[in-house]
Amino acid sequence: MTDKKTLKYFIINLLDDMKRMGDRSYSRSMRTILKGSSGPVADKFQDSTAYGKAPYITMDELREVMDELVYTSEVIQMMTSSGKIYYLKLSSAYVDDRLLFNELFGVPQEFNTDSLTDELDYYPSRNPMDYDAYSEKGSIDVKTINGTNKSIQYESSIERKLIDKLIEIEYVKDIVEQPIEIPKGINGDKHYTPDLLIKTYHNYNVLIEVKSYDEMTTYSVLRNYESLKNYAYQNEMLPALVTLSEKHWISLKDIKNAPTNIHLETLVLDKIHRYGKITDKEYKEIIQKIDVGAIDIHHIIVKNNLKKKGKWDNYYIEK
Repeated sequence: MTDKKTLKYFIINLLDDMKRMGDRSYSRSMRTILKGSSGPVADKFQDSTAYGKAPYITMDELREVMDELVYTSEVIQMMTSSGKIYYLKLSSAYVDDRLLFNELFGVPQEFNTDSLTDELDYYPSRNPMDYDAYSEKGSIDVKTINGTNKSIQYESSIERKLIDKLIEIEYVKDIVEQPIEIPKGINGDKHYTPDLLIKTYHNYNVLIEVKSYDEMTTYSVLRNYESLKNYAYQNEMLPALVTLSEKHWISLKDIKNAPTNIHLETLVLDKIHRYGKITDKEYKEIIQKIDVGAIDIHHIIVKNNLKKKGKWDNYYIEK
């Protein structure tokens, strides 16, 4: 039996060879090639570096190795319309990025065996171009890892950056913008539309809201995110509220788990206790006098269930 590390090396090469030749990498065909046996597909790969390198490999042994490659984000499972599974190799340059986004979205590394399709059964519920927006909006042509070409519309520059990143690192099999109108309000007479719904490379559906860093903990955003979470959990999706902090993507969970700036927290809560709120101007005066990180006020708002209201350049925080 070829040792597992060497076997993975030959399997990765074989996946490249089969993709180049236009053959789908079904387990049975791969095993025949690795064994060095003859067959309608295997005969085309006698010059492959993988041919005959594992003459005694069993199907269970091959599947075990393939599961490990899927788990480490090096390979993905794809599915035909008839339900047959085959494999594709992802770019090794973005393995770490895919694992980081799994953590960002709260996605397990294991392949989701409960999802039996590579495509989303959702369509844009509204056109962002028809609505007024203060930030950049437009459309971008993308190609997902299952080979689908799509034009995706976005309504902010940060939304476009996330789409670009997910496509670049080969993270999505499918992506839909403005996918759902979620009822909200006391009577459900209002609606909120999340930014994106994606199917990840390992078949998890993630419903995503993308916000600028300053907006992450505003009261309206957090209320909408509660609606998003409820819908996601009811429909076997994972919820995500994310932003770009300098050059790093972070989630609401990262804000919640950040260390507390006790000095800032004391001053902010004291102000709210005495005057009912702290204004944008008062907060800026405080941070001129003490050492503060950009994430500190966001963490304090979430930790203490505070409400940040008003416009981004003229807000106030209250209990």
